[in-house]
Amino acid sequence: MKFRFTQDFQFDLLRFTVIDKDGYKALQLYNDSYFTLTEHAVIAYTLKQYYKRKKRVPGKIILTEELLKTFELREFVNNITDEDRKEILSIVSKIYKGVVKDGDEILVQTEKFAQYVDLKNEVESVNLIDYNQYDKFAKKIQKAISPRLQKIEERGSFLVKDIRYRQIVRKERSPIVPFPKPFDGLNRLTNAGGYSRGSVMVFLDRAKKFKTGALVNMACGYLRYPKKILVIDLDNGEEEFMMRVEQCLMGATKLQVLGKEEFLNGKNKPEDLELRTRRQLIKYKALGGEIVVKRMPALITTALDIGGYMDYLYRDFGFRAEILILDYIAKMGCISGKEALHERISEAYIDVDNLAKEKKIEHVWTAQHVNKEGIKLREGKVYQSTDIAGAMDVSKHVHAIYGLNRSVKEEQEGYQRITIVDQRDGPPHGYIVLWADNEKQRLKKLTIREKRKYDKNHGNQEEEGDHSYKGSKHKGDLDAE
Repeated sequence: MKFRFTQDFQFDLLRFTVIDKDGYKALQLYNDSYFTLTEHAVIAYTLKQYYKRKKRVPGKIILTEELLKTFELREFVNNITDEDRKEILSIVSKIYKGVVKDGDEILVQTEKFAQYVDLKNEVESVNLIDYNQYDKFAKKIQKAISPRLQKIEERGSFLVKDIRYRQIVRKERSPIVPFPKPFDGLNRLTNAGGYSRGSVMVFLDRAKKFKTGALVNMACGYLRYPKKILVIDLDNGEEEFMMRVEQCLMGATKLQVLGKEEFLNGKNKPEDLELRTRRQLIKYKALGGEIVVKRMPALITTALDIGGYMDYLYRDFGFRAEILILDYIAKMGCISGKEALHERISEAYIDVDNLAKEKKIEHVWTAQHVNKEGIKLREGKVYQSTDIAGAMDVSKHVHAIYGLNRSVKEEQEGYQRITIVDQRDGPPHGYIVLWADNEKQRLKKLTIREKRKYDKNHGNQEEEGDHSYKGSKHKGDLDAE
């Protein structure tokens, strides 16, 4: 069936350009002459001119400002009416709203249409009677139908040949993604202010502590960025995880979320928590953030199942996950089908790492249990990578492991120390300290005054195995809120 570059498709193409993280690729495929409506063509022209100068796709406000400049250009000023201008600005408001479904298909079809346009132009321009043009014509035909998108993933990266492409991609999408609040102190304990795209990180702690709570806080932190977060739950259930998310976002107890206890504001006055929660989530929706939680069966779910579900979300709902949270990988099956505990867990981590690269996930977070020796000897100090229960070689397959450590005194006073157990791209030791409110499923940064109090009471730990290093440059900087 012949593909038609319809007006509806052209509108979706503009939306894909400004909304999707691969929108910059589409800009390299089409020209403003491809668009039927003058309004669409002017927007496409302005997007391409801006990208040519800045090497990035503009936001709504910037695009509006650029269009006002375009309207004054000599080639447009006499050809666009006041009604056209109003309609163009109205379309701009529309293309930045909602989601784009079948984004991958839009990109593929745009590439095919670009090939068709170039091929048509070459065929119409050739003089078939002039045999001397045949060799040159054949080369032009080959160029016209060649793939437009640079598939570096397939052919590898060339240092010299791809330098301009790499520089453009870095400006459009930084290869480093920082950790969100309240974990942003960890950014200072890395070499580049965060971790590269596709990185897999682990929270390490004993059972029945705050591992899932830490993952919940991480999801809420990314939501505020805003990011699209996919949570694959193999342990607790969708409703349970969502309830914890609501508790974390609103600073509420479980009884308050369930409506069995009054929710009090800062002045200790009763407040409608359900209404306040809905209003808060509407703000995140407007910014483009979202969290999807999917319960999958333990031990038989593999990275292939998760990848298939991600394709379904993007195809049917336009939801392309940027952050993947797995609660937790140790309960997954592996693609190879191995069942021995150590081999299954180890290969599941490898499968997830490959999935993150394939689906262009920014960060993957999971949690892992500590063995009995780690609990006994190092819970109040710093865990070691060999303390991981079930598969000690997990550290070989991930980019960073963070221990949720606390001494008895720290726990009694409400502190949660997050320590570096192992990481590839930063110093080997360091920590940050947060307030932990288990009842409200919330972690919170310390103020400067609270940080000083913590350092005074807990900063002189010098037991063997404790790598806090009071005053060290490896210690996480705890800013005031």
